[in-house]
Amino acid sequence: MLKIHKKYRSQNNICRYAFLRTFPDGKINGKKFDTNEKIGSYIAVRVNGDDTGADKAEVFKTCCLKEFPFPEYLNEKFLGEDLIWVRMARKYEMVHTNKAIYVGNYLEDGLTNNRRKHNIASPVGCMHRAEEFMEPDLKIKYRIKGGLQYIVYGKFAGFHVIDLIHKSKYKVLVTACIPGGLFLYSRWGKAQ
Repeated sequence: MLKIHKKYRSQNNICRYAFLRTFPDGKINGKKFDTNEKIGSYIAVRVNGDDTGADKAEVFKTCCLKEFPFPEYLNEKFLGEDLIWVRMARKYEMVHTNKAIYVGNYLEDGLTNNRRKHNIASPVGCMHRAEEFMEPDLKIKYRIKGGLQYIVYGKFAGFHVIDLIHKSKYKVLVTACIPGGLFLYSRWGKAQ
């Protein structure tokens, strides 16, 4: 970490460094970056580069985290951190390094394996996360997924569909996602 930081710390457009994570058996969590020390935003490399499924070991410059604080929502205890990563990516880039610095496993009752349950219990924050993923700088498949999640978590938060359309900047996208969003809302609600 120090070696990478020394190399890039003077570059004010870089806010963090992403390293690889491995499982205890040495297998990489997800995949390596296509280029070692690739510089690019979280949106360009991880989201639009389709590497969103695997956790990485990330190190941040403190000033950047202070600039993008995590929002708090009344009576909610969970929020996907990628809400902040996407916001941060609209201003800063990061260095993606093919060096594993973190060894870990997922617990059966951990956050990753129970994310949907936590999301449903914290629907307002998840609505705001979904709104970030509807922005036009993301690939259309993530924008549609954001629209679906906006409907789903909006319904779990107690909003009517009409109110969700009116609240959104992306009324056409949200309207197109209503049938699928209501289907998922019904399905996820039954699974609770």
